[in-house]
Amino acid sequence: MATGHGGKKYHSRFVGCKDDAIAMPPKATERPVLKLIGQDGNAFNTLGLALRAARRAGWSQAQMDEYKSKATSGDYNDLLTVTMEYFDVQ
Repeated sequence: MATGHGGKKYHSRFVGCKDDAIAMPPKATERPVLKLIGQDGNAFNTLGLALRAARRAGWSQAQMDEYKSKATSGDYNDLLTVTMEYFDVQ
């Protein structure tokens, strides 16, 4: 256990480091859950919800850029198809 800001204890993800000086990034979820049921179906809203879910899941900027590029390369149906490939849409 290590102590972070505010004195809170946390499990460290440090590997092979005695003093917890180098952190490993959290593992990015491959297909984050994206809840679209009950949400506005507007393309911009869907894209924004997807990118927020990706950010929360720990995706890198490159991963988010790849998704956004593919999702916006066609029409609305393409956006939904690509989104369903990248996310666990519920």
